[in-house]
Amino acid sequence: MDILQRGISINDKYLNPLQHHVYQPLKGFREFTDEAMASRNRVIEILKGVPQRFGFREIDIPSIEPLEIFKLKSGDEIVQQTFSFVDKGGREVTLIPETTPTVARLVASASKARQMPIKWYSFTKLWRYEEPQSGRFREFYQLNVDTFGSPDVRADAELIAVAAGILKALGLSPDVRIHISDRRLIDGYLDHVKAQDKRAVMRILDKRDKISSDEMKEMLSSTGLSRDVVETLCSLISIKGGIDDRLPEVESILGQSDATRRMSALSEMIEWYEVPEVCELDLGIVRGLDYYTSFIMEAHDIRGEYRALFGGGRYDELVSLFGGPSTPAVGFAIGDAILEILMRRAGTWDQGPLRTDCMVAVTDDSMYMHAVRLASRLREKGMIVETDLMRKKLARQLSYASAINARWVIIVGPREWSEKKVTLRNMKTGEQRSLTIDEAIDNVLKDT
Repeated sequence: MDILQRGISINDKYLNPLQHHVYQPLKGFREFTDEAMASRNRVIEILKGVPQRFGFREIDIPSIEPLEIFKLKSGDEIVQQTFSFVDKGGREVTLIPETTPTVARLVASASKARQMPIKWYSFTKLWRYEEPQSGRFREFYQLNVDTFGSPDVRADAELIAVAAGILKALGLSPDVRIHISDRRLIDGYLDHVKAQDKRAVMRILDKRDKISSDEMKEMLSSTGLSRDVVETLCSLISIKGGIDDRLPEVESILGQSDATRRMSALSEMIEWYEVPEVCELDLGIVRGLDYYTSFIMEAHDIRGEYRALFGGGRYDELVSLFGGPSTPAVGFAIGDAILEILMRRAGTWDQGPLRTDCMVAVTDDSMYMHAVRLASRLREKGMIVETDLMRKKLARQLSYASAINARWVIIVGPREWSEKKVTLRNMKTGEQRSLTIDEAIDNVLKDT
């Protein structure tokens, strides 16, 4: 019996082929047209190009991993947000919510055969089941840049320079600041005062921008900290500004330590890279309690419209957790969605038209074979070239060429072809010339 005669009612609108129903993507998932992808690809080229110039090499990783590796290190919040399931082999697996555990595992297996440092980047699709909001989706892309093997502050400084270089290349330097801290500064103080639950304290400090000062103090006191300790913590997390300007204030409260000396060295190297104007010390940033061991950084919108635009830091203990040797590591990650929002706001998002170098049109369908062969010659030179697939009249071929932003149209007709000539049309000016085939090709190559 035909499906339309069965009396199916619940999903008729999906099953009835005569009823036009346009399906929409799932909530939190995006799709991009060719024009949108042209704009995105120009941004992706920048995102990849900056780390490449620093010597970082591209890698790729699986989209599905054992859920266990994220249970091992990513923390309960991320594990609860995973798109996880039991596969046909009975294994508990997940679409990856982040890359660091996977990359750390890869380094653990590859590090014995390689010289250090290992400098890798990836541009990877990730998935997290969380409530979609501005700049945050359930499926998204993320640039990850990591250095393995160097415990030196030089590696930290280079990562900051890469991040600053990306901001500059995207036209975001005026609107974004990279906030820098060292987890050991607050951790060390909490150890000194014998805080009962450091993780609870750090999570409260992380709410700095969401609650009032009085609420912060009340919550900190509830963890068993004395009033003096609470006041000192609130003073520390309020320290913001140039590293050289504010570091003496930190040392006056906490004293000198390896963390403050390393921060001073980091400040000097940031000057060498000529990026101090986008960097500032900020002891109030708290991130990656399950990852980071010392240096941390976060990028913030100076207007305060968005919280952390991207972040990273040093995670020196993670590779050994996955069976590798003890390997110092530092890295950061940038999501694609928030970058697009900021670039559109700044007017730096490139919405230029699709690029087509040339279209080879025909005046008569019998010339299509010659058009295809001529198009192939141009493509061998790296040109983006189209031919007519719809058997259109010449006028409609020219209209299509205009729609795809073709710079040139080469028109192939029987009479001219018999003389080994074609007509070359400049689509910007409308000028047409009769040229030999080689002359036409040379003009297209020269002016594209």
